[in-house]
Amino acid sequence: MLKKLILIFSVIFISAAAAWAQSSCSCELGNGGCKASQSCPAGYIASCTCSASGCASSCNLENLGEVASGDIFSSLKNNDLRTLNRDLSRAYGKVVRFSLTDASREVKEIPAFSVRPYDWSILEFLDQTGDLTINGHKLSFWRTMRESLLKGDEFQICSNRADAVLNEISFLSGKKFSVVAGDAATPLKGPIRGNGLYALLSNLSEVADITIVEN
Repeated sequence: MLKKLILIFSVIFISAAAAWAQSSCSCELGNGGCKASQSCPAGYIASCTCSASGCASSCNLENLGEVASGDIFSSLKNNDLRTLNRDLSRAYGKVVRFSLTDASREVKEIPAFSVRPYDWSILEFLDQTGDLTINGHKLSFWRTMRESLLKGDEFQICSNRADAVLNEISFLSGKKFSVVAGDAATPLKGPIRGNGLYALLSNLSEVADITIVEN
């Protein structure tokens, strides 16, 4: 009887663990570099990025939501920061947190912007207006990582699916890419490596057997 109970609880524990950790990743740069690892529940995709300028990991939404610029504008105008953070997190597939500082308790003038995974116009504005973090990091962290990517430094980006890696590349580079042939959701087993933006894209295309174009 005891053995049977142990077996039942073991099966329940393993099933619960499998249900929670649906996606995981890890990356590491040698020679004293940094490393990152992440496990995520169902509905989220683990993403890990390692570069010469730093490492980051996060649980990103599996499906990026369509968020209208008008909704973001309305939330800003009405100082509805809870809705703003929710919508920005859905649009970028990352945990976006914005709060006003004591010196600027009200957003008065809002410039034109778009809400796209590769466009930082709204993020740049919020960064200058109050306190902004993306996956726990200041925008300056991501800006340094972008500069590192565009100048050709070594990078590793790891996730379970090709489209998640491509979304991360788009976010970091500020450029829009899409898959025009092959399965965008092709499973991946290890990090995509490359020195700079186009080496990463080339290696992702080869490993996932997909055709990527810049829009």
